[in-house]
Amino acid sequence: MVNNDSKSTVPPVARLAGAFGLGAGSGIGLAIVLAVQGDPNGGTGTAFALGALVFGVALLGWSAAVMGGRGFETMNEYLEGGSDWTEAGGRRAMVLLCSVGLGDMVGSSIVAAVIV
Repeated sequence: MVNNDSKSTVPPVARLAGAFGLGAGSGIGLAIVLAVQGDPNGGTGTAFALGALVFGVALLGWSAAVMGGRGFETMNEYLEGGSDWTEAGGRRAMVLLCSVGLGDMVGSSIVAAVIV
């Protein structure tokens, strides 16, 4: 069970920037590794596609949290599940994953522009 008594001291913009930087770093690294091992266009394309996959799944998860969040919270209370999951927490998590995927796409695009 998660302890929600302590609030995070990191501002939301800093968390988003950190997630974006993590995604950009992983996109750049993956694109370079795949480009060196084989076809540069294929390597950067694969890295971009993986970032787009993370972004798309996170966007789908965000919309599911928005549409069904209150229902999940009510079901959890009714069944006495003991989970601390909230709609707002689910949306925040999915936005961070969207930021990672977007950073990955931007990072791999930068490598594609430089290499190709």
